[in-house]
Amino acid sequence: MNIMAFCNPNDKRPHVNRPFTQGDYTYALDGALIVRVPKMNGFDMEDEKKFPAVDTLPWDHDTLTVWEDPPSGALSGIPKCGICDGTKKASTCPECDGEGVVEFDNVHHTYECECETCYGDGYAKGGIKDCPECEGTGKDLKKGRVKFGDRYFSVYYIRKIKKELTGIKMSRHGDPNDHAPLLFIFDGGCGMLMPMGEQ
Repeated sequence: MNIMAFCNPNDKRPHVNRPFTQGDYTYALDGALIVRVPKMNGFDMEDEKKFPAVDTLPWDHDTLTVWEDPPSGALSGIPKCGICDGTKKASTCPECDGEGVVEFDNVHHTYECECETCYGDGYAKGGIKDCPECEGTGKDLKKGRVKFGDRYFSVYYIRKIKKELTGIKMSRHGDPNDHAPLLFIFDGGCGMLMPMGEQ
């Protein structure tokens, strides 16, 4: 399992940009999704005050008895990807080399501006590789929703869970009115996913 897949390395918050350990468990999260595995070496907290008390979340997975396979994450009705424009293919922007910004200078100063070729995304539509934003689906996965029980969840996160983890089972446990997270288990750990609001 690649625990880093559940972090956002571009986020400045230390509890989001890398895994961390509290007590007997190591956690990885990005704000909407959190996974917990038995303690892993190398992820100790430097300053405990900077990290949320994730051990106080409702980790009652072991009390649940009804588990189901994850939803399919069907892609119908999802808007097209803004990076590849629905073509499913994208390449590194030739103007900024994928950086999203371009630099230019004169005798007095150096300037950095958002790339107008890719609008700061770092990618240009077309090419031979699958678009990294939509995973080659041509769809804006972050805007897609899938219903599980009485709540809606992000297609992007359901696909990520299914791609990165094995032995996944999910629970419909939780009151849809209080925005309870979706609880899931996988080989070697468990996690939670926050629901999406009604559209």
